[in-house]
Amino acid sequence: AEVLVQNVKSEIPVCIVRPPIVGPAYTEPFPGWVDNLNGFVAYIERMSIGIIRCIYVTSKGTIDVVPVDHVVNLTLVAAMRLGSGSGKINDIAVYNSTNNENPYVCNDSMIQGFQDNPRNQIVWYPSVVYVRNHAIFAIVNFFVHFIPAILADGFLIISGTKPKMMKIYRKIRTLTNATMELQRSDHWLSTENTKLLYNTLDPIDKESFNFDIQSIDYSDYMRVTNYGIRYFACNEEDKDLPKARKNFKRFRIYYITSWGLFILVALSIIGLLLS
Repeated sequence: AEVLVQNVKSEIPVCIVRPPIVGPAYTEPFPGWVDNLNGFVAYIERMSIGIIRCIYVTSKGTIDVVPVDHVVNLTLVAAMRLGSGSGKINDIAVYNSTNNENPYVCNDSMIQGFQDNPRNQIVWYPSVVYVRNHAIFAIVNFFVHFIPAILADGFLIISGTKPKMMKIYRKIRTLTNATMELQRSDHWLSTENTKLLYNTLDPIDKESFNFDIQSIDYSDYMRVTNYGIRYFACNEEDKDLPKARKNFKRFRIYYITSWGLFILVALSIIGLLLS
C-alpha cells in the first residue's frame, strides 16, 4: 500500500499514518465506544467471559494498542497539515501511532476491568496467563484451551447440543497466528514526526484533537474498554450490573475452590509417591 502511495506522491499530496492494534475509543464519541467484535476486541470479549485464558505477548509483556479516537485525531491533523501546504513537495511524511513511550504492560488491570463491569453470562472466571515464550505458549494454549474445548464439545454432543467450542478456538488460533510474528519482535517505532505534529497545535486543538499517547492511563483504558465492549458491542445494559457482579463473585469462589482442590490432590499424589 505504501509503494502505491509513493508512486502518486508527485501527482497528489499524500502522507502516511501507521496505526498499531486499534482498540475501542478512550473518550470520543463515548468512552469505550466500539461497533464490532473483531481482532483485539474479540480477544478482550472472549477473555471477559473466561474462554481465553492465555495470550501471547512481547518479551516485555506489552501490547501495542492505541484507542481508535487517538488514531482518528492523528489522521485528521495529518490531513490538515498536508492540506495547508506546510509540508515539503514530494516528501512523504510518516506518522507512527504507537504506545512505545507509554506501553500497556499486561497486568491485573484487565481482570479488574472485568470485575468492575462483568458480563451478564460468563463461562468461567476470567483468569489470564500472559506468556512471553512461543514454545511455552503452545503448551499452555493446548492445556487451557483445546483440552477444555474438546471436553466441553463432548458434553454438548452427549446432551444433544451442537458443539461450538472447538470452532471458537480455531478462530482464536487464526487470529493469534496472524499477530504472532509482530508480538515475537520487540520493535521500536520512531514517533518524532507524530510528536512534532502534535506540538504544532494550539492548546484548544490539542484538547479537541488529542493524540498524545502520554495522556492515556492504560489501567483506566482497559476498564473503559471492557465497559464499552459490554455496553456497545454486546448490548448489555447497566441495570443488569448488580446481578452480573454477584454472578462474577460466585464464579470467583468456584475458581479459588477448584485451585484449592487441585493443589490438595497434587500434594496427596506426591505424598503417596514419596511414601
